[in-house]
Amino acid sequence: MYGGLRLWAKEEIRVIALKPITGRELLGVIYRGKYWFDGILKVRLRRLGGAYAVAEAIKMSKYYDELRAVMLDHELSWIDIHLVNDIIGLPVLKMDVQGHIEECAGVRYEDAQRIVKRLTFQDVPEPLRVARVLALSLRLMGMRIT
Repeated sequence: MYGGLRLWAKEEIRVIALKPITGRELLGVIYRGKYWFDGILKVRLRRLGGAYAVAEAIKMSKYYDELRAVMLDHELSWIDIHLVNDIIGLPVLKMDVQGHIEECAGVRYEDAQRIVKRLTFQDVPEPLRVARVLALSLRLMGMRIT
């Protein structure tokens, strides 16, 4: 338990992994554990305040009450994860290119590692891997999520 948040009650915790599609649009992939793809969330960034846009989109999603953590792709290193954590009250993990934890907010590093382990088959956590595949596909097709 961390800050009153129970992370380990279930094997399949629900997380969202965020990856940029364009410079102003992010794709959020919601996963339950490493097996169950639950949905997609689009985040439009404003000129300033990427952390606020991310936090607002997550809080307004139908998944917010069930989410237990947020993962940000390495391309979003400019987003203040501590501010996102302060606003939404969920652990936020900044991931590197290889899918390892670069930085975390709202959770101890050891607990963040446990979250990642529960979401990983091989190297990259499944929610992040799927977000990367879908975002790249959308980018290559020149599509936007409406």
